[in-house]
Amino acid sequence: MLLRLETIRLSKEEQSPEDIGFTVAEIVNYGDSFLVIGKSAGQELRARVPGLDMPVLARGERCGIGWSKERVHIVPR
Repeated sequence: MLLRLETIRLSKEEQSPEDIGFTVAEIVNYGDSFLVIGKSAGQELRARVPGLDMPVLARGERCGIGWSKERVHIVPR
């Protein structure tokens, strides 16, 4: 599965039924974007979020992560 950076959104809480609950472990600031590392349902997840769309989050905080399902691309093996 492939998601473009600009389609990922983080929110302080889950905002839609499609959003995934996510616990933040680490945040790396790249200036124009942030790499957010955490866990969802026991699986490690990494998301690169545009800087302008990044909510104020802290390590250990629970948030929601989502994207538009129309923007998902399936890459065949």
